[in-house]
Amino acid sequence: MLHILLLILKLIGIILLVLLGILIVTLCIVLFVPAIYRIEVKNKKIEIKASWLFRLLYAFYVVDGKYKEWQVRIGWKKLNNEGNGETFIDKESEKEENVTRVDIEEAVPEEAFEKNENDSKKKQSKNKKIQKRKKKWFEKIKCTIKKICDRIKQMIEMKDKLVDYLSDEVHVAGFKKAKKEIFVLLRRIRPRKIHGYIRFGTDDPYHTGQILAGLSVLYPFYGDNIEIIPIFEEKVLEGNLYIHGKIHIITLVITLWNLFLDENIRKTWNDLKKLRA
Repeated sequence: MLHILLLILKLIGIILLVLLGILIVTLCIVLFVPAIYRIEVKNKKIEIKASWLFRLLYAFYVVDGKYKEWQVRIGWKKLNNEGNGETFIDKESEKEENVTRVDIEEAVPEEAFEKNENDSKKKQSKNKKIQKRKKKWFEKIKCTIKKICDRIKQMIEMKDKLVDYLSDEVHVAGFKKAKKEIFVLLRRIRPRKIHGYIRFGTDDPYHTGQILAGLSVLYPFYGDNIEIIPIFEEKVLEGNLYIHGKIHIITLVITLWNLFLDENIRKTWNDLKKLRA
């Protein structure tokens, strides 16, 4: 009897060890197997692809002018737009609408367009309606002005709270820590292969300069591998770009863990939720 009990406990232990081993292997696969992404831009065609674990998870998105196509595949299940980015118009429904409109117009008797004998009564009723509409308009204008004033008061109060929130030493320390962790994360997931050029411009030189300033912030990540050519005189967007990189889930987990452990960040986040409430 004791021998049988020990054998059962041994089998249970083996099963638990096997399950634990499977769990550890699965966790290692999720954390350390990288997700691969690739972005290609050729003139007006943009192609984005991402895959993980030998394409067990796979997604792509293609834009070529007005044509759009996307697909997400998990194992053997697919979710896509069937390669069709166009919209079709039901011509039969348009015909039916046209027919009904014609029927309605024909059904209106000619007598409805004749002059009525009681023109004076109609004018009086119209004047009353106009006066009622004017009163409603004035009431709406008053309500709108009141709402605008209340909104301005709320914005002033919110501004004071926001200034106090941003100037708090704990919050400043939290922002610095979050900024540091995010830049470390971006360095770790930055593309390993990147080259090409981008030629862009808008009708307004001011907006073109804003976009150029935003792209210059990312210069540490692309360096001299991408040539950016701003055009301040016309609206244009073209280029030839190739980006290829990998993202390990473990890097995201480490970043989130470091952010969670920091007391200043937790205090900043909780105060932000109270501020929004």
